Amino acid sequence: MSAKPHVLGATKDHYWLLQRMAKATGVDLVAAMQHDSLNTQAWAQLVTDCRKCQWTEGCKRFLDRADPDIDSPLPEGCENRAPLEQIRSRLKDSPA
Repeated sequence: MSAKPHVLGATKDHYWLLQRMAKATGVDLVAAMQHDSLNTQAWAQLVTDCRKCQWTEGCKRFLDRADPDIDSPLPEGCENRAPLEQIRSRLKDSPA
């Protein structure tokens, strides 16, 4: 007997979770788009990957505790940890 497939979460809910995660961890998605570190296809993939994530409840708890004045490190459980870290790194390396 195989495991039940994970149902994707609601697009709108995960769009906002992704926005909150980026803000809480100091990843400026608008600047990433402006500096070509993120395009619409990659943005859509981030939302889709968030929808696939099985750590949604942990994500919500993390975001509810995040200090808005401190850029928190990206949590281990986040499906988008690696791509968001790459975006943040590219923004730090790009000229202002």
